[in-house]
Formats: sequence, structure tokens, C-alpha cells
Amino acid sequence: MWLQRPGVRIPSLTPYLPPSGRRIPASKKFRQCPALPAVPRPEHLAVMKIQAMKNDPGRTFQEMADILFPMRLPGWDCGEIRDHFEKQGVLEKYDEIAKAL
Repeated sequence: MWLQRPGVRIPSLTPYLPPSGRRIPASKKFRQCPALPAVPRPEHLAVMKIQAMKNDPGRTFQEMADILFPMRLPGWDCGEIRDHFEKQGVLEKYDEIAKAL
């Protein structure tokens, strides 16, 4: 299994038995992986905003505006964002945002 980053393939750290039958220690696997910064996808940022909205209803309009602006940009997976609204039980807020799109 491979983890994928833009332009880079990184071997996963799942247990792997090479033909010799000896396990490869994790420290050796880490040495083989290039160091990459963890960059959240735009949908991850929306999830944080949805959670903040649910935890503090007073922030609802601010968070909705913060989600609406980038949703208008190309490349956002609106279906995934909708699923997160549904999981958090605030699907009606997504419907309000969708009307503004």
C-alpha cells in the first residue's frame, strides 16, 4: 500500500515481510520516506469550521461565511462537505450555504 502526496509516493508503514522473511524495523522505513509537511485538504478546513459551528452556535454565521467563500472556488468536493454537515447533524446549514452558491 502506498500513501500518496502530489508528485511523491511514500511506502506505508504497514507490516511487510520481504522475501527473506525478516521484518523491516520502522526506523529503517522512516529513513526511506522523504519528510513532507502535512497539508490539510480544503475539505479538512471545512470540517473544522463545521465542528466549531456545532460547538458554539454563536459562531454559526461567521463559520458559514468562511465555508461559503472557498466553496465557490474550483476543486472543492461539495459532496464530501455535505456529508460532514450531515454527520454533525447540521445539514440545514449546508442547505443554506448551497442556496447562496
